[in-house]
Amino acid sequence: MKAVGLVAEYNPFHEGHMYHIEQAKKITGSDVAVVVMSGDFVQRGEPAIADKYTRAAMALKGGADLVIELPALYATASAERFAFGAVSILHFMGIDSICFGSELGDAGMLETIAGILYEEPEGYSEAIKRYISNGDSFPKARCNALAEYIEAEGIQGVDAAVLDFPNNLLGIEYIKAVKRFSSSMEICTIQRKGQGYNDISVPGGENASAAAIRNMLTGDKRGDEAVDRIPACARDIFREAVDNGMIMTPDDFSYLLNYKIYSIMRDDSALLLNYSDVGMQLANKISRLYGKEHFDGSWKELIMELKSRELTYTRISRALTHILLDIKLDAWNNPPQYARILGFDKAGSDYLKAIRKTCAIPLITKVADESWLLKDDIYAADVYNQTVFEKCGIRIENDFRHGIIRIL
Repeated sequence: MKAVGLVAEYNPFHEGHMYHIEQAKKITGSDVAVVVMSGDFVQRGEPAIADKYTRAAMALKGGADLVIELPALYATASAERFAFGAVSILHFMGIDSICFGSELGDAGMLETIAGILYEEPEGYSEAIKRYISNGDSFPKARCNALAEYIEAEGIQGVDAAVLDFPNNLLGIEYIKAVKRFSSSMEICTIQRKGQGYNDISVPGGENASAAAIRNMLTGDKRGDEAVDRIPACARDIFREAVDNGMIMTPDDFSYLLNYKIYSIMRDDSALLLNYSDVGMQLANKISRLYGKEHFDGSWKELIMELKSRELTYTRISRALTHILLDIKLDAWNNPPQYARILGFDKAGSDYLKAIRKTCAIPLITKVADESWLLKDDIYAADVYNQTVFEKCGIRIENDFRHGIIRIL
């Protein structure tokens, strides 16, 4: 069976995601779409708007055949580490191709740029160091250095401006990860249509972005309209979560976050530096807020207090998520050592049987059998599930009890 790999958050699953799955299978001629999906926390450094089982079920209803959980360590990381974790799972499973959405829609140009950024030839590396020393931010320095290198080398048909778009950047990170593993996976990209990744406006005839749907739910409080933007095949699943009040926001986790930070501060504020993405500048600002001013506000209020030109909203939120989930600096030594199955349909089940003997990492279907491998993901799920219970009084079965989602 031929399989195409997709990496997603489905936060929440929408029409664009269903189109991506459909086109990925069609373009690559694949029998199976294997999705590596973030669990209960996502790459923006926030809790997912709905739990991982709800989102996995929606994906399976929308055309995915097999859904694998991206470990929390990678799901909440920078784009580079996020891509590295997801691609490594696909590589170890022996997936034939990877297909991602991009603003550009040109795999060839993205591969050329990824090659330069991965290999870091002398002309490029010297240029980026020079731009950074002159005061440019890393993203600006990277773009300027790439443009300078392209011009100096006379490379035709490549535009450094593609780095200005988030899905192009993420696609480049996927390609870099494929190169890192010397993987034989074919690279495929589909041009994104409709709203941009971060566009929260509500379009008329166009499909709404995940950000727009989240804003309808948590900002504008238009739950019914948000549900209507979900594909019909998955709408009832999402409607149940909305009707039960199980739509989660970062502020729902404020109490736990504040408790965790005060616990760290009680022992030694310097311990903040042990957490991933918490550098000296951010650690000092957190120490001042909690040590001298005794901060007691919400997650978002905390970020706004900490935010600066150097410390972006997403960077801070990601660091706070790492504090909450106890993700330390030393956690990045190896790629994921397992593939935890969240759900599958008939084709996905057949594919699992076909690769079970050849897969280079364990395919985990029973959490109890491999709980030592999954301890960080179990902890993240427990934190999420407990907060759901405190918010709406509904218990999500823990990872030991929740069965695999089967759409057969």
